[in-house]
Amino acid sequence: MDDEFVQLAKKLKAGNKAVKNGLTLYYATIQQQEPLICNASDGQITFEEGDNLRVSDDIKRKMLQDEDRRDYIGKTIAVLGVQEFLTVAILE
Repeated sequence: MDDEFVQLAKKLKAGNKAVKNGLTLYYATIQQQEPLICNASDGQITFEEGDNLRVSDDIKRKMLQDEDRRDYIGKTIAVLGVQEFLTVAILE
């Protein structure tokens, strides 16, 4: 996993202890691309675009305009939030 995301997770954890807001960073696996559905915690948590997940514009653009038309199913994505979540980055 990218070192910068490990550092981000550590900073979020430390910040959450200070403000007690419950903000959580999940590393989820993409199960479906359109609409985006991903699972975290060995499938115990499901994020669904339009339900409890908002896909950032840069990630949506990357997935839709990929010249190689890669399949992102099975890739890891960083998801950040409390009750509503936002995609942060595709890690693999």
